[in-house]
Amino acid sequence: MTAPLLLDTEYPDELHRIPVDDLREHEVCGSCWCKPRREHHTCAEHGLHFLWYHRALDGRDFYADGRIPLQ
Repeated sequence: MTAPLLLDTEYPDELHRIPVDDLREHEVCGSCWCKPRREHHTCAEHGLHFLWYHRALDGRDFYADGRIPLQ
């Protein structure tokens, strides 16, 4: 399931992709406990945005980006 994009609680030009049904609740901000990574994205409709990718406590992002192969 693809995680929805959520607006930052403090900065409306920043979006967050937070894992669905993670083991711990995430905060929709850059200072979340999971230490999300921030990337620049250009959207034709809205211009430049910052997108925060939150890390899942259960480690599913390691499989998603290929750091750990599925067996």
